[in-house]
Amino acid sequence: MTNDELELSRQLTSLVRSLPGVHDVYTTGGLVAAATMAVTNLFDDEARVAVEGGRVSASIAVAAGFSAPDTLRATSAAIAAHLATAGRTDEIAVTASRIE
Repeated sequence: MTNDELELSRQLTSLVRSLPGVHDVYTTGGLVAAATMAVTNLFDDEARVAVEGGRVSASIAVAAGFSAPDTLRATSAAIAAHLATAGRTDEIAVTASRIE
C-alpha cells in the first residue's frame, strides 16, 4: 500500500466508523493486502478500509437495530461521495461481516 493509499484508508476508515449503523470496521482486502494491513494495524489502527489498485473494500459490523442492507448502501454511498471529492472512481465493495 502506498503512502497515498494508506492516508486514504485512514480517511475512509474514520468516515465509515462515523456512519449511523456501523458498529465496527474490520481489516479487509485480498490476502496480501490483509496481511500488509494487519502488520500496519499493529501500529496504526486507523487504516482498516483496503485501498488497492482502483478498488476500495470495507468490511463492517452492523449495529443492532439497524437494517444491514440499508447500512451497506449508506456506507457505499458515503465512500463513493468521499472518493468523488478527490476525483477518484474506484470500484467499491462493502460487506457485513457481523451484525451486532
